[in-house]
Amino acid sequence: MARDIDDLPKNGANYTALTPLWFLERAATVHPDRKSIVHGRVSYTWRQTYERCRRLASALNRRSVGLGST
Repeated sequence: MARDIDDLPKNGANYTALTPLWFLERAATVHPDRKSIVHGRVSYTWRQTYERCRRLASALNRRSVGLGST
């Protein structure tokens, strides 16, 4: 009887948790030119969305907004 891939024990070779940050980076790498956001006439690709998120994170970091900030 063949084993299903979901029955394999999770380890670094076959499993990575899909966090929002990992999803964003992966989408920008795998589908950089596909639309990620469309709002009226404004649209962004996954690459643009990733770059915008990185810029926002850097701006917040420069202002000492980080983990635990409210």
